[in-house]
Amino acid sequence: MVIGTFLEGVYVFLFWWVLFLIFHRVLHRSPKVNTWKKDLILTGLQTAFSLVVLIAVSFFWGRH
Repeated sequence: MVIGTFLEGVYVFLFWWVLFLIFHRVLHRSPKVNTWKKDLILTGLQTAFSLVVLIAVSFFWGRH
């Protein structure tokens, strides 16, 4: 199992969310107003999708 307990899962999610948010804010600077709300939602979805893919890959990889 990739994530042992619920609290570990929350920590992993928050770690990757902050990391994706920092990269997104640094790499996507534009002259237009870039709202925090949009960035938080986008990086939150990106993190959730990444963790689901990671868990699925590790599940199928571990079956061999």
